Amino acid sequence: MSTKCVIFDMDGTLVDSKKAICKTINYMRSGLNMSNLDDEFIISVINNPKKDAIKEFYGFDEITLDMKLEFEKQFDKNYELYTVVYKEAIELLATLKSSRYALAVATNAPHATIESILKNCGILDYFDTIIGAGEGIAPKPDPAMLNIIKEKTGLECVFIGDSKKDFLAAKNAKMEYINVLWGRNESIDEAKNCKTVSEVINILY
Repeated sequence: MSTKCVIFDMDGTLVDSKKAICKTINYMRSGLNMSNLDDEFIISVINNPKKDAIKEFYGFDEITLDMKLEFEKQFDKNYELYTVVYKEAIELLATLKSSRYALAVATNAPHATIESILKNCGILDYFDTIIGAGEGIAPKPDPAMLNIIKEKTGLECVFIGDSKKDFLAAKNAKMEYINVLWGRNESIDEAKNCKTVSEVINILY
């Protein structure tokens, strides 16, 4: 029986999805007759808790339902084409699963797309609980996703991510946080930063 739950962010933590995300956002911009944005700019905005991504990418406060559905359709397609799982993530998931940890995902990606993404990446079966952004669930750095998982599992939880948004979500949920560097390689001064799987395991065990 599990005594602890490890919650993972998805993009930049479990999977390298930079190309898929950037292609989807620029696809949506092309439909609005807007020029392509630089990939590094897109990723920096997504991971900056002080930035409003919709306003930065499209110039308005909210997207329409049609835009949301088109985004999710294109997002799913691009993830299948371009996303790869980090080898470190596979090693860590296998180690934790064999040690009977409960595993979960908390991501700002659209909830409707997550299961198919994780399935295509071959890692869906590792997870007991999956939460994504959607109606009624605020995105990180709001702690809602983490609190839902903690309440659902009834276990002590640790959150593993790769960005300041992830760090703040854990802080807001009063949850232990581990920042991994095998994706974006962005250290956070206040966090436990880990370059390798063994460093993560040493903290968890």
